[in-house]
Amino acid sequence: MAHWRVFLYISMLLSILGAGCGTEAPKLPTGCTAHAAALGITDGRVAIFCGCAETAGTWLLNSAGLQCTVASGDTVVFHFLAPKTRHQIVSAAGEVDRFLASPVYDPQVEPVFRAHAVRFTQAGTYDFTDQFDHSLSARIVVTP
Repeated sequence: MAHWRVFLYISMLLSILGAGCGTEAPKLPTGCTAHAAALGITDGRVAIFCGCAETAGTWLLNSAGLQCTVASGDTVVFHFLAPKTRHQIVSAAGEVDRFLASPVYDPQVEPVFRAHAVRFTQAGTYDFTDQFDHSLSARIVVTP
């Protein structure tokens, strides 16, 4: 009976220590088609999946400094990865180079959409943020 209690206490301790810590990133999809890039959006994080000049598999907590460089004419797909809170990708305030905002991702409203695609036809720098979580911000750089 004592072994059972030790196991129970260890299990409880591990579950408390790991609860909500968010240290593991969701699994990344692999492979982009030509002229496409994919970014992942989840609660508190942005990731580069593929198609950017920068390293694929890069996850940034609060996304400070995340940049995705693509060529003019490429499409960037923002994937919403089962976050538990609302998100909406919008051009950052004051941006000269702007793009169409995503619909509001709301996990409480059916049907839940999972992706938003933007085709960038003009070279420039496109800073974006999350309308509901301003700690999520990053940059798309479009080269000629």
